[in-house]
Amino acid sequence: MLTNPPAIANDIQALHDAERAGAVYCVFTNTDTGIIYRAPIAKIWDMGKEFDFGYGRQIMLTVQNWTQTRDPEYLDPTHTNTPEYTEPSGTHDVKPLKYKSRATVGVVWNGVKQLSLFGGE
Repeated sequence: MLTNPPAIANDIQALHDAERAGAVYCVFTNTDTGIIYRAPIAKIWDMGKEFDFGYGRQIMLTVQNWTQTRDPEYLDPTHTNTPEYTEPSGTHDVKPLKYKSRATVGVVWNGVKQLSLFGGE
């Protein structure tokens, strides 16, 4: 995925290999957004722009030239099925958590006393 211009780039040799294997379309899924991009390889050859940024010859096709659909299996990471909070029923005795740090306190380094990690001196 390229950001400027927004485009999807393919390795030219990979496209040739895919065509030789019988592929007609390129399909890519953006796993961050769940968008599936699909374009005929012939369209990539016709409308794409070749470039080489030092990673081999590639061809890019701008995003608006790809057919875009949403993956039906995509789950938005910001959407959670968090259960609603309910108060304890009172049958359990809730005790506070006690935590004892094993952090070194009052370390001297190069003649300067360092701050402790979890309070103390």
